[in-house]
Amino acid sequence: MKNKYKGSVNTSTLKKSLNEKKFNNISKKVKSFENFWLNGFSPNTGKDVMTWYPDDCIGNRHIHLKPEEFFDSKQKQKWNNWAIKNDSDLEFNYLKANSIEIPSSDTGFLYFVDKYRVAYIYLYFQNNLHFSLKNNNIIQVTRNIDKKLEKEGKIMMSQDKQHKLFSDCWLN
Repeated sequence: MKNKYKGSVNTSTLKKSLNEKKFNNISKKVKSFENFWLNGFSPNTGKDVMTWYPDDCIGNRHIHLKPEEFFDSKQKQKWNNWAIKNDSDLEFNYLKANSIEIPSSDTGFLYFVDKYRVAYIYLYFQNNLHFSLKNNNIIQVTRNIDKKLEKEGKIMMSQDKQHKLFSDCWLN
């Protein structure tokens, strides 16, 4: 089956930051992200937004993942509505989610996206995602990954183009 969108997902940095057992434990979350990235939806991925910390790293994003435990019944209901609505709608696209609120959580991935729509996942947070975004250690890791990708010749996608990650220009 051909993917709906161009691009790919690179997990090599994430694998290096985790031991094999930990990476295997989150492999379903990685697969959910890959499905979201290449096909426009996964019931286990929620809001996908630019990350503003640090502000000097262009192409830095984070995505909310369905948590193992919900902090209240309202959050659980949002994730359930998201999955039900979209499992029945094969033509659903992330950008067309107007009729239902895109859920969030404090579980997620940090990743960079380059101008070819390659996503480089580099960190996973089981919890405390938003608090961690402003943590000095996480900011330094993000800057180091940014520099590493730049040395490899990767050019990150500009912020103005990130608003079009799921637009027709990226369809296969």
